Amino acid sequence: MMQDLFAARAEQIAWQTREGAVSYRELEGRVRRHATLLKNRGAKPGDFWAVRGWSALDTFAFLFAALWQKVTLLPLPDRLPDAQHQLMMEQVPLQGCLDASTMPVEEEAEGSIHWDAEALAVGIFTSGSTGLPKAIMHSWKSLSSSARATNQFYGLKPGDAWLLSLDPAHIGGLQIAVRCFLGGGVTWHLTEPKALADVLRQQSPAFLSLVPMQLYRLLHDHEVLSQLRQCKAIMLGGAPASPDLMRDAIDQGLPVSVTYGSSETAAQCTALPPGVMPSKEGDVGHLLPGWEYEHGGETLCLRGAAAARGYYQRQAFVSLQDREGWMQLPDRILCDQGRLTILGRADGIFQVAGENVAPLDIIQPLEPLRQHADFLALPWQDAEYGTIPILVVRSAVRPAVDLILERLKKNLTGVQRPRRIYWHTSDEISKPSRSYYEKALERGELALIWRQDLGRL
Repeated sequence: MMQDLFAARAEQIAWQTREGAVSYRELEGRVRRHATLLKNRGAKPGDFWAVRGWSALDTFAFLFAALWQKVTLLPLPDRLPDAQHQLMMEQVPLQGCLDASTMPVEEEAEGSIHWDAEALAVGIFTSGSTGLPKAIMHSWKSLSSSARATNQFYGLKPGDAWLLSLDPAHIGGLQIAVRCFLGGGVTWHLTEPKALADVLRQQSPAFLSLVPMQLYRLLHDHEVLSQLRQCKAIMLGGAPASPDLMRDAIDQGLPVSVTYGSSETAAQCTALPPGVMPSKEGDVGHLLPGWEYEHGGETLCLRGAAAARGYYQRQAFVSLQDREGWMQLPDRILCDQGRLTILGRADGIFQVAGENVAPLDIIQPLEPLRQHADFLALPWQDAEYGTIPILVVRSAVRPAVDLILERLKKNLTGVQRPRRIYWHTSDEISKPSRSYYEKALERGELALIWRQDLGRL
């Protein structure tokens, strides 16, 4: 029972924020106040409620409050426009949304905090292949099963700090807090994801989760490197990591651990031990405890307690599991006795002039430039050729187009080479969303910074 856990750790530190330390007793009080807030707004068992604009700590407390009240929580990601939030909320049978501007309450709900581990706990919004977002649905059982497997693999001990470097509205961020809660660790939330270096120049957490863009940036800060070397493990996931990046990080003495997972697997489902170089491109290590697998060719199906139930889209629930509990992963994957090699997305290939083009093949030559920018390759409809490839560059400063073109020309065939380059001015570090940028292109919101007149491909 969760009430026993809160009581046993009452004076221990659960979270460390910019405002100070938060004990388990204080976390419990926040859960009880949020439960009161939900009840005061009319939330009933079986309802779906979104939360938006709250701190990471409050979002996590809302998860427990919602579970206790038998409500499913839908946390909305930060830094997205209202129109995108509205589109997300339209996909689920939502009863209401609690904004951070909601009047707080001081009254704490009474009773023992407990919940049904099998009930739907949370919906995590991701980009859908149709361009519409979808809410991946998890129970507390699936979240906690994944968290315990990760804690076991890395050896998290009570008191270990894990720096919250990702938005808790994404599965990677939420699971950091769940792991710490279950293992007695301390969730550090001391800055926003884009300002990690400011914290890491002063302090070294035991654990840190990064996407490749974050690691690229941190590798070039010598003060940060000395702190990173003291970590027990630096989990790297969210996007493919280039061999050059991994080699550089390991040569610098960093305990980097390549991982693989998704919202559907409740974050990581595989990992390499810290400091171990992948044996080949796409190598992401063995499946963590708790997963069964079936594979054939480049298709992999998983079964385990951490698997998502399904997803909501257009107000309808779609199961991700067959009758026997198997869930097919969306990537092209090779499996050798439980060790996975990721070949790329199965649904990302498009045709140009009758030839297959994989977005990953377009992005790969640009890896050396990832210190300053993120890249996304997309198909673009064309009257003559049907589809042509285009490139979206996301960076805080104007991209060096000549360098991009030089690398593309050197490494790609004419069919593969993007015919247009668009720029999105942003310092965001999360994985670029295909559906978000497709819509942004349709609305003319991105700057066209290069175009080649179409000739023979």
